[in-house]
Amino acid sequence: MIIVLLGFISALFFGGNTAEYYMVDQLDKGIKKCIEDKDTKKKIQFILKSNKKEGKKFLKRKDKKIKELNSLIASTSSTKADFDNFWTDQSAALKTYEHLIFTTRISCLKLMTEEEWKCILTLSEKKATKKVTKSQKSKDVLFFEKTQKAIEKQLLNTAEKDKAFAYLKDFDAKYHKLIGELIKQNEIDSKTIQNYHSSIQDFETIASGIHVHRKNAFDQLSKFHNAMLSICNEKQWKSISKAFIKEFNSINY
Repeated sequence: MIIVLLGFISALFFGGNTAEYYMVDQLDKGIKKCIEDKDTKKKIQFILKSNKKEGKKFLKRKDKKIKELNSLIASTSSTKADFDNFWTDQSAALKTYEHLIFTTRISCLKLMTEEEWKCILTLSEKKATKKVTKSQKSKDVLFFEKTQKAIEKQLLNTAEKDKAFAYLKDFDAKYHKLIGELIKQNEIDSKTIQNYHSSIQDFETIASGIHVHRKNAFDQLSKFHNAMLSICNEKQWKSISKAFIKEFNSINY
């Protein structure tokens, strides 16, 4: 079973679906249907409710950070150091949130039986499969068609236009490659995520590998931004970045 991969890809930089990745999809419905003892069910629901409060704080912060990143991308004065500083801050916040998810999962599973957990996994699998099918279809789609059109319109110099198309093509290709790597990673991770006996250390190992992919993707974004500024003036980049940010946000959030 592949677990909510599409949601994870969509949350690549900001981790909005981190809880679903490690806790499996449809968890609330699974608890209602699969946990037999009423008192146990209430205890688990209380733990999850507390977690959701922290999750809301994290998502509120995420909205603010998305705006910050959009401003970084749109600006012609943003440097690699600016992108690096942004990522350092975001990565630290995400790791803190992940640890909360890990401890929440361990606390919940201690209260349920292994058979009840398997029941929850079965319910989760149906929805997750549909999401994966959609994510696999996206591998054959150019993510940045509107950005390509903006480049065509803004850059009249043929040599500069060709360079911009090459930069965009390279960025797009690496994003598709990233999705392929995440699919492979997910196939490995799912065994640990499904395992009733998995520990916090097991999840931290998974998270460490995913953070490598996140950092690589973010570095490519910074590299693309720097390359485009080498051939665009402020007016041209304002128009091109507007299209790029809109498409970039639709992929990642």
